[in-house]
Parts: sequence; C-alpha cells; structure tokens
Amino acid sequence: MEIPMLAPICLVENSPAGELRVQQEALRVLADISQPVVVVAIAGLYRTGKSYLMNRLASKRTGFSLGSTIQSHTKGIWMWCLPHPRRAGHTLVLLDTEGLGDVEKGDGKNDTWIFSLAVLLSSTLVYNSLGTINQEAMDQLHYVTELTERIKVKPAGGGRRGDMKVKPASKGVKVKTMGEGARKGMKAKPVGQGSRGDVKVKPAGGGSRGDMKVKAASEGVKVKTTGEGAREDMEVKAAGEGGRQEGEDSTEFVRFFPAFVWAVRDFVLQLELDGQEITEDEYLENALKLKPGSSEQDQLYNLPRKCIRQFFPGRKCFVFIPPAGWRDLARLEELREAELEPEFREQVTRFCHHVWETSKPKTIPGGHVVTGAMLGNLAVTYVDAIRSGAVPCMESAVLALAQMENSAAVGEAVAAYEEQLGRRAALPTESVQELLELHAQCEREALWVFMARAFKDDEQQYQGQLKDELDSKRAELCCRNEQASSDRCTAALLELSQELEKRVCEGGYSVPGGYQRLLDDQREMVEKYQLVPGKGIMAAEVLQQFLKSKETVAQAVLQTDQSLTDRQREIEVERARAEAAEREAQLSQEMQARTEQLLQDQERSHQEHVQQLTAKMEEERRQLLAEQETALALKLQEQERLLREGLRGEVAQLQQQIQNLTKEMSRPRRSRCVVC
Repeated sequence: MEIPMLAPICLVENSPAGELRVQQEALRVLADISQPVVVVAIAGLYRTGKSYLMNRLASKRTGFSLGSTIQSHTKGIWMWCLPHPRRAGHTLVLLDTEGLGDVEKGDGKNDTWIFSLAVLLSSTLVYNSLGTINQEAMDQLHYVTELTERIKVKPAGGGRRGDMKVKPASKGVKVKTMGEGARKGMKAKPVGQGSRGDVKVKPAGGGSRGDMKVKAASEGVKVKTTGEGAREDMEVKAAGEGGRQEGEDSTEFVRFFPAFVWAVRDFVLQLELDGQEITEDEYLENALKLKPGSSEQDQLYNLPRKCIRQFFPGRKCFVFIPPAGWRDLARLEELREAELEPEFREQVTRFCHHVWETSKPKTIPGGHVVTGAMLGNLAVTYVDAIRSGAVPCMESAVLALAQMENSAAVGEAVAAYEEQLGRRAALPTESVQELLELHAQCEREALWVFMARAFKDDEQQYQGQLKDELDSKRAELCCRNEQASSDRCTAALLELSQELEKRVCEGGYSVPGGYQRLLDDQREMVEKYQLVPGKGIMAAEVLQQFLKSKETVAQAVLQTDQSLTDRQREIEVERARAEAAEREAQLSQEMQARTEQLLQDQERSHQEHVQQLTAKMEEERRQLLAEQETALALKLQEQERLLREGLRGEVAQLQQQIQNLTKEMSRPRRSRCVVC
C-alpha cells in the first residue's frame, strides 16, 4: 500500500496554553491505512537531535524539522507514514515528539503527557539524550517514574495483587545527594587519537529542571540534591496516588508498553568498564544497576532505574559520536554524507537497521495487530481523556477501540457477504440446496472477514449481530430467489398459453369434443413448460396456480360439450379434482422439504459460527500464552540480573510477580458462551 505522505504532518497539536488536540488531517491519513502499523516514536530533551534520527529512519535527509537554535523546534507530536522498508504489507509510522524540558514552556506536566502519549502509541520508543548515561541523565528521564501516575492499566476496581512499590526507609527525612558523573569504572577519554581533544560533553539542556516530582511509596519526604545539574526540591510521592491502582504490577504495563531504545548522542567516552571493553547494551545495563541500600538517597537513586528495568524489559542502547564539528551541527541536514564522521554514519546505519528489522507491529493485549485507522482512534481516545482531566486507562481505551472495530467488522463482513453474493449469485437457482450452498459460501467469507478484524468480543455480542444480519440476508435471498423464479415461470406460462387463450376467446372449444381438445392443449402446454430451463424453485407452485386459474374456463367448456353424457361429465369433474389434489400434495411435499432444508441450513450456520469462533478463541489463547511466556522470560532474565547484583529484596519482590504470572498461565481459561 503506497502511503501518499511526502512530508510529516502534525498528529497531536500542543497549543501555547498546553492543550493537546488530535489533528483531523492526520486522522484522515491514518483512516486510509488498513495495513498493520509499526510505530516508532522518539522522545527526549529539546535540542538533542531527535528529528535527525527520525529522518534517517524515513531514509530521507530532510522531513522532520531539525532547527538549529536553543529553542525547541518540534511542537506536539508529528507523524510521517511510509511504506515499511523491511516488512511488506506494513506501514512505518514515525512519531517525532516535542522536546522535553523546554525552559520557555516551563510546564513539566505537559511534558509528561507528551512522553506518556509516545509510550502509549508506539511499538518502539527511542529515548534520545546527550553525553553519557549518568545520574543527571537519569534525573532528566524522571518522566518514566511518572508513567504510573499518568497511565492506568485497568479502570477503577480492576487490577491484581503484586504491585511493585518503592518504599523509603522513613518519612520526613532530609537527605543530600551528590550529582554523579559517568558510572564507576568508565574512562572519560576522547574517541580516537586526540583528534577530538577539544570536544566537551555538556549536560543535556544546559542544566536541570526544578521541582521534579518523583513517585515512591511513602508520602511527604523532601529530598534535596546538590552538585552540577542537580534538581532542587524533589518531592517523593506515593506510587498509589494519581493513575496507579493497587494491584497493578509491572507485568500489566509491559503488555501495553513498547520496546525501549536509548540513543546516546555526542558520546565521547570509550566503552570500557574496569579495563574491559563492553558493548553498548552492557553500558546501559551497568548504568541501570541498583544500589542495595534502603536509605532515601538510595531509593531516589534507584527509582528511575527500577522503572526502566520493570516497564521496559526489552531494551537496547546505541551510542553516537558527534556527527561533525561543532560549527557544522547547525546545518546538519545540509551536510553531505561524506562530510559526516564515518563512525557516526556507521552508528546511524546500525541504529536504523535495528529499528527496521526488530520493531514489531503495534499490538494490543491479546496480540491483535493495530492498523492505521485503529492507531488514530487510540490517539483520539487517549488525548480526549487527557483533555477531560482524566488519566488515560489503557484497558478502557482498548475496550472502546474494540467496540468501534467490532461494529465496523460487522459492517465489513456484511459488505463482504453482499460482494460475494453479487459475484456468485445467478437467480433463480434450480433448487433450495443450490441457493443455501451459495449462501453458505458467502457467509463463510463474511465470517472470515469479521474474525480477522474483531477482537475482545468476549460475549459474542457483535458476532451475534452479524449472525442476525446474515440470517436476515438469507431470508431476503430466499425471497429474491422465489420472486425471480416466479417471474420467470409466469412469463413462460403466459407465452406458452397464448394460443390456448386465443382459442378460448374465439370459442374454439365451444364445440362438440371441445373439452377433450382443451385438455390435450393444456397437457401439451404443460409438457413444453416442463422443458423450459432455469425456471427455479417456484416452477410447480406457479404452474399449480396457473392451472387453478383456468379451472372455471375448463368447467364451462365441459358443461357445454354436447358430445359428453352427464355421466361422462361427472367422471371428468372427479378426474380434474383428483389431478388438482395430486398436484397440491406434491407441492406440499416440496414445501415441507424446503422447510427441512432451511432448518438444516440454520444448524449448519450455527456450527459454522461455532467452528470459526472456537478457532479464534484458540488463536487468542495461543497469543495470550505467547505474551505471558515472553513476559515470564523477561522477568526471569531480570531476576538473574538482580541475583548477580546481590539485591535479594528485589529478587523476592520479583519472585512474587513471577509466581502470580505462572499461576495465571496455568489457570484454565473459562469457556465463553457461543453464538446461538
């Protein structure tokens, strides 16, 4: 499917007043995309080069606006839909988000909503930062610690036990922490042989934000930090406040959250730890190590790291050296490939290939793949919740989306039935069985279409609607078939009886022996009628009605035929009655057989619905089990890391989540009602 987007357009407008609004033009573009979408969003502090990476993912030099000043250039969330370079039949949707931490805007809550939308809408989230992954970088990623305050998994009253909480040791404690640089063991020496000795690593955004809210499990703890880039007046809040509900553990969020890629720009350190070379991923995992202590300072240090580890168990890291000299960075999109640092070009290529090849289509829990139209509906649902002052609930959004999709699936399935019927139907059919086989073929196609699009129709409400629609279509088809047959039979009889009618009008049968002549002409006409092809299922009934309509004429001719005695007339009357009764009996048998065939078809239709529903339920069960197995594998992997780090308390907490997940996986699925 070719996506006619030559340049990005705004998906979510962020007004100067901080009001978010989904743009209709973007929704129209998404509504036309029926393919699965792979959604890659990028977030990070303003002026860190996010747009450049997104242009490279689009295989373009320009597109998303780069800007070259200290001001944030991208406002809101911008979207670019392109044919996926690696997945045929898929659309790559790139989302470039407004830079976070813009001092001119000064609205941390608005930043958090932008970040939350990037998480909710994407299948891969790229977080872009400058310099190194140090304590300041973690502080600047405080948005991840606020996700549970800005996003709910379940509506009020939902959730499970096993909530992950960060618990400080006591309340009302004043603690001072020192800002950290690169983690212990990292060598801060320039890349190369002194060619970049004049390059300085600067804090992203040129400083730090004040009044950052960090969510922990207890309330009222005030923490002050000092040092370069430190944040002041950091308020530690309860994890239970805001969006997070009791009983929601990280597993619930992971089912909705994207894969996580940390892109570290202008990185000038050697990837070494304790004298040993390490990979970029090992660098990230080392930066995410937790402190074993339980002090408020340790809790504050661990909180963003714990959130990243629990909410984004599938994560990747890429580091990028400065792409060119500092003087050339302002015109980065104008530079030719040859003017960029070769190592930077190689790093960007690896980054793009990883995103193209590993980013999965956007899905919702249960494994249902999201299309462009569904992505637009999700965006509207989430933004409307934010605009109303509510906290977006992922499960509610999915259920609302399911209602829209399932309703559309019914309409699409009915349209598919009508399309198939229009291509295959040649009315009238010669038998009821032929007609019902035609209906069955079209119904099967319609069910396939419905099942492919519908999801979370747990009580089969929408499948029941579809069945009612298809039953109505079958009844309508039967009526159309009967009418077509009746029209053709009537036309044939009118044509064949023209000569007979002419003789009646001219008195040709009002002579001695006229009655026998009338009977002979009628038999000849019936024989010719029987030979007419394509009369359909109403042939006998229409003939019976026709002959019955001629009984008055036959009786008149019989009574005036002077060649017959009274006894012969009586015999002829009895014979005519017997023949009419025989035809009525045959017709009654045909109608009874037709009724039985319709009843059998109702049972066949029911079994078809049950069969396809059962297959879909089994597929959904496999998808859910696959999701759970993936989540379990990631938790076991995290448990191994925690054991290596000696964090027994964290291991015990994670073990409880693993046990809960294992129980859920082994729990028999409740059989749901079926369409009846």
